[in-house]
Parts: sequence; structure tokens; C-alpha cells
Amino acid sequence: MGSSSVDIITVHGREHVVIINGCPFELAPGSFDPSIRKIEWAAGQGVIYWEDTAQEPLTFGEEGFRTYLAPLVRAFEREAKRVEDNVIILDRDNQPHSTASARERAGILQLIREEEEKMTRSTQAILAAQLAGKTPDPEDVRHFLFHYTKKLELRAQIAALESEL
Repeated sequence: MGSSSVDIITVHGREHVVIINGCPFELAPGSFDPSIRKIEWAAGQGVIYWEDTAQEPLTFGEEGFRTYLAPLVRAFEREAKRVEDNVIILDRDNQPHSTASARERAGILQLIREEEEKMTRSTQAILAAQLAGKTPDPEDVRHFLFHYTKKLELRAQIAALESEL
């Protein structure tokens, strides 16, 4: 993820949530500047909304991205990797060891596609909230994270199958 792509990023400071392209993660409260209520970024431009509503919103470009968003994007990526690594480790530890066939692998790939399709509804709802400048519905976030975790577990199964071949 980088500022040069078409990422849509929303930061909700009070909730300690960063959403990138419809994918939400809650980060450590210390990652956030307490004076910032919200940051929106799309198409190379960003706006900061301050907790002090008397303070005018600040519009920024690439330079501001490096200052205000890059540290949060890096924290987001670390959290996404931590969650993925934990799911893979937990899943690998719970997998019975067997030799995988191409059919088993194909079946798991189909399940991954199904989880991705299930994620579409909540991802679109979260993106719509982002674009409307609203906080996403907690139910959409839970739905997304549930299916995202299932997808990671299935990917871990494929990794485990491939390591046994």
C-alpha cells in the first residue's frame, strides 16, 4: 500500500481504527494523534478533521501523507501481518498431517473464493461508509473480519498441504 496507488484510507482517531480499501483494523491507541478526530485520503489528496471543531480542516497531499498517514499505514500493515501470521500458526498447529491431493487443494481454493464472495458485501458497505465520510457499521466490520479470518485459515491449510508434498 502506498500513497501513489488508488488507496482509499480513513482513520477514525477516537475509535483507533484505520480502514484501507474497505479493510478495517483497530490499532494501539498510542498510534493516533489525540488532536485528530478523522483523516480521509483518496486520489492523492487528504483531509484532517480535528477534535477541536473550531479548527479548520487541513487539506494535504503527498507531503502530508508521509507525515500523517504513512506511520498509520505501516502500523496497519504490521497488524494485518500479525493477524495473518497468528491465524496461520494456529491453523497449522490444529491441522492433521496428511498427504494432499490436487482435489483437496482445489476444494480449499473453492472455499477461499466463497469466503471472498461473502466478504464482498461487508467490504462494499465499509467502502460506502468511508466514501460517505461515516464510521462503518460495527456489524459490517465483524462480518468482514469473520470471513477474512476464515479465508486466512483456508490459506494456511493450503500452505500446510503444500509443505507436506
